[in-house]
Amino acid sequence: MKSEFTLNELRKMDLNLLVVLSVLVRERSVRQTAALLHVGSPAISMSLNRLRELMNDQLLVRTGRGMAPTPKALELVTLIDPFLQDLRLALLERGHFDPATVTRVVRFAIADDLEAALLPRLIRALQEQAPGVRLVVRDADYHCIDKMLQSGDAEVVLAALLPELQLREPCQILYEEGFVALFDPKQIVLAAPIGLDEYLATPQLLISPRGEICGMLEPQLQALGRTRNVIATLARFSTLPLVLKETPILCNVPSTTAHFLADHFGLAISALPFNSSRFNIGIAWQHVLNQDPFTRWFTSLVSELMMELREQSQANQAPAQTR
Repeated sequence: MKSEFTLNELRKMDLNLLVVLSVLVRERSVRQTAALLHVGSPAISMSLNRLRELMNDQLLVRTGRGMAPTPKALELVTLIDPFLQDLRLALLERGHFDPATVTRVVRFAIADDLEAALLPRLIRALQEQAPGVRLVVRDADYHCIDKMLQSGDAEVVLAALLPELQLREPCQILYEEGFVALFDPKQIVLAAPIGLDEYLATPQLLISPRGEICGMLEPQLQALGRTRNVIATLARFSTLPLVLKETPILCNVPSTTAHFLADHFGLAISALPFNSSRFNIGIAWQHVLNQDPFTRWFTSLVSELMMELREQSQANQAPAQTR
């Protein structure tokens, strides 16, 4: 690639190639890029070849898992994506946004514990209000929110927002959350609220995508000079109700998710017998989409649906303690 482009040389360049490169780096697939841009795969391959010649770099190389961008490609998209977003916003007719007219793919990362409770409502709302939107759901690791947004793996993330993470991407706190104990009363005979000795003597599950044996409750228990009996960890919340229904074991679960699972699977809930960790649930999005009308609408929709779930959870808390 030449060290400089004159304006005349830049005028001759097909700027559609920038769009192709942006989508290719995000999708890591010629076929998927072609589908999103509504062209044939050969056209994307030709564009990639032109880009390679222009940039004097392979840009994307085939691997066993698809195509991997080169460092040069990653460097270019950090410049291209904000430019394309600013251009799209400049051309957009502001004040006339209608989600029903949008044709778009949105990459939404969500914490595993919230997925089952929120997604049915969100998908139904999109079908009703924005039928042209396709939703791509990703797992949200709250340790890596900035990384997911900055890499393009997600445009919007719903997860725990911990102060120590110091997010650089824009975000909004929705509500404060805490843990409760979730169990099957047919497997464990416990009277809510559970006492501390009962709680510590009961075998426990820990949900840990990273396979960690210690969780967020350990510091509080250590301050009391006590330990709990964690006998197994699960990678995902999706299998938790099935395990609880068949095993005399309890699990500490964020209260909003716990009430959803209790209602759907006939499980019981108890407050924890000590002051446990509190944390914030919030929504974050790519800074390049900060003024994007669709992203503002989508984040508002997700926030509204989550607050509805939260209100239902709080309304059910009093009777749930006596199950």
